[in-house]
Amino acid sequence: DLEKAKSRAVSFFRKLFGTAALLVIAALGCNGPSSKQFLRLNAVIDPFIAEGKVPGVVALILRDGKPVYEYAAGWADWDARRPMTMDTIFRVASHTKALTTVAALMLIEEGKFSPETPVGKFLPNFYYARVAQPIEGAPPIPDKPGKRPTKLVRLERHITIHHLLTHTSGISYGVHPDIADDFKKRGFGAFLGHAWYITGRNDTICEASAKLGRLPLKAQPGARWIYGYGTDILGCIVEKVSGMPLDEFFRKRITDRLGMADTHFYVESRKKERLAVVYDRLKDQNKRSAFQGAYVDTPPRNLSGGSGLVSTAHDYARFLEMIRRGGEYDGERYLKPESIALMTTNQVGARYEGENGGGFGYGFEIAGPKTPEYPQPQGAYGWYGILGTFYRVYPKERLVIILYTQLFPRDNHLRGRFMSELADILRKGG
Repeated sequence: DLEKAKSRAVSFFRKLFGTAALLVIAALGCNGPSSKQFLRLNAVIDPFIAEGKVPGVVALILRDGKPVYEYAAGWADWDARRPMTMDTIFRVASHTKALTTVAALMLIEEGKFSPETPVGKFLPNFYYARVAQPIEGAPPIPDKPGKRPTKLVRLERHITIHHLLTHTSGISYGVHPDIADDFKKRGFGAFLGHAWYITGRNDTICEASAKLGRLPLKAQPGARWIYGYGTDILGCIVEKVSGMPLDEFFRKRITDRLGMADTHFYVESRKKERLAVVYDRLKDQNKRSAFQGAYVDTPPRNLSGGSGLVSTAHDYARFLEMIRRGGEYDGERYLKPESIALMTTNQVGARYEGENGGGFGYGFEIAGPKTPEYPQPQGAYGWYGILGTFYRVYPKERLVIILYTQLFPRDNHLRGRFMSELADILRKGG
């Protein structure tokens, strides 16, 4: 049929002439800026690589599901002079959270539990969780910057699935001074080197989740938006309810169906030469970070629903395109539009304290009003990865935007420049 013929033609021209030809093909018949206008983004990316601020970048923009901009520049491995390519594999860290959210919503749609189901039904320790509450009037603890005496108080309400989906459970990453020592003693938070890196633990996600139930919360459930291990705990619940390990659930219900062939909890031996090295921007630019071996050859014991996946720009863009289309892709239904609406609209009111004054849905940050400092359109949604990955969906503009590098800590300057230039392109050419 016509669509298959078009797909074969795109594949042929990509192989024959490369990305430039593909950009021209993708632009035909589309409104909005031309592919040539999107090429202005190259001039934003290139100086960051030339000046050694980032090792390399992969960027991808889809409009109506078709690539209108693809760019791979710099190095996936600086030492080996291995270049970034469009099929480079990245540790996408917190991008994992959106897939875990979709998995949970699938089970909610099937009636296996509801947003109001208590987490303690699956992990009883959370029925007895306690909140670290500052003692009013108590002076700071000497030689402990930012740490004040606390007392542990009972929950005022149960922690629910809704709280996990919106990061309002009170469960943190253990980075706050008043509870950091508790997390460190239990092998979480600072003990892991980086608070999010639960994949490095030598226990299962459900064993780790049960231990988290004995650690203090930072706030009462529902009181505040606090980023933390909540989505990892949600991944454990997906395992318990479905009867499948999280990687198997992802594969059978999401990634295989979407054709996300490079999205896994580890990189197979035959693909490891495509894995980008993570660099530490606080050290020499040739200094490898400690993350290189953790995702290679064999799956980790801890399948982290909050931070464990590797993926490629095209794989993850395909997942986001399914969300943008209201839960449907290539004639297959993944989620109902009502579930997608919960992901892509604010579910926390004014409790979210993000940089754009917006909100937070089930798994996604939701952009607030556009400002010169934050030029993304209101209602855009997406999230970040701590190792330098970033994505956004612009629903009204029908765009999926991916910007990937591998750098710890992540450098927000490139992202800010890239998104500002994109806003100007859309304003002038849309």
